[in-house]
Amino acid sequence: MIAESTIDTPGLRHRILCAFLYMGVAPAAFVLRYHHKSDFTSHHTKHALASSFITHVVLLVFVVFRVPLIVLGIYRDDIYYAYFTRINIVTLILLIVTFSGLLILAGISVYCAIRGKSAKVPLLRRVSKKTWLPALMVPIFAVSLAFVLLMTSLSCYSVSITPEANNEATVYMLYDDAGVFPRWIFTLGFLPITRRASETLGPDSVCVCKLTREAFIQAFSSGKFIFLATHGAGPGRIYADRLTYGAPFASQASGGNRPHFIYLTACSLGKDDDSWNKEFPETEVVSFDRWSATVEHIWWLYAEGPDKLESVFP
Repeated sequence: MIAESTIDTPGLRHRILCAFLYMGVAPAAFVLRYHHKSDFTSHHTKHALASSFITHVVLLVFVVFRVPLIVLGIYRDDIYYAYFTRINIVTLILLIVTFSGLLILAGISVYCAIRGKSAKVPLLRRVSKKTWLPALMVPIFAVSLAFVLLMTSLSCYSVSITPEANNEATVYMLYDDAGVFPRWIFTLGFLPITRRASETLGPDSVCVCKLTREAFIQAFSSGKFIFLATHGAGPGRIYADRLTYGAPFASQASGGNRPHFIYLTACSLGKDDDSWNKEFPETEVVSFDRWSATVEHIWWLYAEGPDKLESVFP
C-alpha cells in the first residue's frame, strides 16, 4: 500500500531539488549532506538512494541474464536460433514490466516531493533503512559519473578525428545504423583502429560512414582494410540500409582493387558458404559461420584490431 504524509512545509526550491534526486543524483546530494537540511530532504534523499539501488540491481540482473545467452549463441547457435523469438519476447516483457514498475515508484515519489509530502512506498522505505546503502551507492555513483564523462570525451574525440566522407581512404569502417543509432556510437567503437590508422597512414587515410550502396562500392574500389558492421542476410550475404550485398557484387565493385583485410560481423555469413574467400583469394577475410555477438566484435576492435592494422601495413 502506498500512502503520503506531510513531513514539514518545505519551500518550492527544496521540493524541486528533492524531486530531482530521483534522477540519479541522490548519492551526490548525500555527500553534500543535503539530507541534513530537514526531515523532508532526509526522507527523499534516502528514498532516492533506494530507488537508484533497485535500478542498479535490475540492470545487473539483466546483464547476468544476458551473459549465458551470449555464450549459448556463440557455442550453440542452433539452440539459440530455435528459441530466439521466444527469448527476445520474454526478455522484452520482463524489461517493460520491471522498468514500468520502477518508473511508477519513482513517479509517485517525485509527485509527492513536488507536493511537499513524503511517499510511504513500502519497497523504497524498506531499502532506505539499510545502513550500508549510502556507502554502496556513493562509490557506484562516482564510478558511473567518471565513466559517463570519459565516454562523452572519447565520443567527441572519435567524431573529430573520423571524416565521414573520403574518396581516397585506405581504411574503411562502414556500419548499419538501422536508422536509429547515432554516428558517435560507431566512431567510439572504431576509435582504436581509426586512431592507429591516422598515426600510421596519415589523418586522411580513414573513412567512417554509414553503409550505403555508394559507400560499399567506394570501400571496395579503393580500400585496403575494410570493416563491415552489419547484420547477416543468409549465407554469404550482408544486410544494410534495406539492401543486401554479396561477395560477387563486392568483387565487381572492387574493379581490380584487392583489399588486404576484410572483417565481416554478419551472423552466419560463412555458414555453408565460402564465396567471400573465393572472390578475394589473396585477401584475409574474417567471417562467422555462427551467431556473432556485438561484444566479441568490440573486443576485437579494441584488443586485436590495432595490431592487425599494423600487420597489414607494416
